[in-house]
Amino acid sequence: MNLMSNNKKIKAVKCHNCGLIQHYSHLRCLNCKSESFEDIEATGGCRLITFTILTAVPTEFLEKRPYGLGIVEFENGVRAIGQITTQKDLKTGMKLRPIFKVIKMGGKQIHTYLFEPY
Repeated sequence: MNLMSNNKKIKAVKCHNCGLIQHYSHLRCLNCKSESFEDIEATGGCRLITFTILTAVPTEFLEKRPYGLGIVEFENGVRAIGQITTQKDLKTGMKLRPIFKVIKMGGKQIHTYLFEPY
């Protein structure tokens, strides 16, 4: 899932009709089926909504296993999924910050975010 625009921001869309914030790839609102949206970007800090520790990982990430993967929510309601920089002392509700990173995977460069506690 590509969460970034060209200026390295995490983006989403907000429904003009009901206000639901969702991933920008959806053509209609998941709540009211409206097709009218405004683009928004994640703002402020974020907190950890849920997480898991992955031990059975894709081949490209074998050298990094195990690693944390979580869903975060920013102050304006935008949610994102990404790797967490640590596995220690993770708790739902904890504050995290996004870190933009370019990783190599299968000979390709992938632009992504990691989330780090602070």
